[in-house]
Amino acid sequence: MPAPPPVLILGTLPIVEICVPLLRQFGFQVIHLWSPKRFTSLTTKLVQDQLKLDSYSCSTYSFEQIFDTSSQPLLVWICVEPDQHLSLISKIIEQKHHFVCMSPFTLDSRELSQIVQKSMFNKTVLSCLCYPLAFLPTYIKLKRMLQDEKENIGDLLLVDLRIKCSPLVPTSDSSYWLNDTMLGGVLTRFGSLSLALICYLFGSSHTILSVNNAQIKTYQQNSRIDDYCSFQLNYSSNLTVNITINSNAHCSYTQELIIYCSKASLIVQDYKLAIKRCDVNIEDPPRTIIDSYHSETGEKYLKQAKLYPELPMYYIQSLYYFFAYYSCTAQCYQQHKTSDVCQEIPVSQDLTGKPNPYHCYVFRSAIVLNDDETDDLVSPSTLDRLNHSSELLDLLKNRHLRSMIKNLDKSSNPSRDIQQAMMEPIFTQFVEQLLTIVENRQTNLH
Repeated sequence: MPAPPPVLILGTLPIVEICVPLLRQFGFQVIHLWSPKRFTSLTTKLVQDQLKLDSYSCSTYSFEQIFDTSSQPLLVWICVEPDQHLSLISKIIEQKHHFVCMSPFTLDSRELSQIVQKSMFNKTVLSCLCYPLAFLPTYIKLKRMLQDEKENIGDLLLVDLRIKCSPLVPTSDSSYWLNDTMLGGVLTRFGSLSLALICYLFGSSHTILSVNNAQIKTYQQNSRIDDYCSFQLNYSSNLTVNITINSNAHCSYTQELIIYCSKASLIVQDYKLAIKRCDVNIEDPPRTIIDSYHSETGEKYLKQAKLYPELPMYYIQSLYYFFAYYSCTAQCYQQHKTSDVCQEIPVSQDLTGKPNPYHCYVFRSAIVLNDDETDDLVSPSTLDRLNHSSELLDLLKNRHLRSMIKNLDKSSNPSRDIQQAMMEPIFTQFVEQLLTIVENRQTNLH
């Protein structure tokens, strides 16, 4: 597997506090940070002390020099104001470097079309406009259910997407898109993400006919940006999608998506996907299918999520999964781009089913249990204990054990192959350690 390309960061917006550590976590080397603005004492402290970068600059000459002196294509992460995106992307593509543009990209649809056309025209570079919510395994599983389980869930009837959050109070570094000249507010920030998510879920099989009942309002006094918006998407298949975004809730960011079907409702509350069938008791709670919350990321970036209202934890969590996917894409692109069909990427997951940050990624759907199988379901807290067990991690350093687990994961006859694996001492030791943790947890519950 080739090494990922070196990374150049453009800009010092708050998103860099998440991007730089995540890039390093997934094996990228950040070699330089360039800013279109002069460095202040605060931005210098950010770059040196928090991001731990020794190489940074802000002059136009240094920007050109970085590209001219690079001996290999760079991966450029654009974290600047939207009105600078097009000029920067043009230079990056002309120099045949890869880029990722963090959203929001631009407020001009014509400019966005130019960006897309430039990206498509030059097929030697890897171009990405980053809408990360679709990379949450929760939504990947949801889309697969919509495509593959129509017989079980029935026809699509109605979709409700509701977002609640605290007011988007401008900070000194992020107020560029939170003012009336940039048409900032909840519609620009979260409305674009919501539309991208809906298009991901339904775009390939449904066509939007109209947008109705649009409301954009400002309830907060002395505010020049919208803090509430709602609109309705009407599709050719008679599907209606209602979207409401309210930043007057004075709560942390929460997102609820409910897809009403003729036989069941699919419910996403933040990171959890659940199903509520129409033929069960009305008092029965929805059955959880998958929960993609990544506890380590939640703990690591809690401070940023509280400090910057435009970067809620939901967005940060989705960035984690986006980076996981992108790390493989960036590493494999050179060897894949000459092939008509990209080769299957090996799956590597930790014990909770979440991606292992040291390998390539393909997000696989969770195992859906029938109602009579839920007694054997391990709780999320126990999975977390397994995930952080030093004893298990030590055992997994054994290459032979890892190979056995991978073979079992894709086995067509797992019962037979597990019996054979139990003849191997290293596998038996691994299973015993798993049971020790699980049984101890169950004993404590009783």
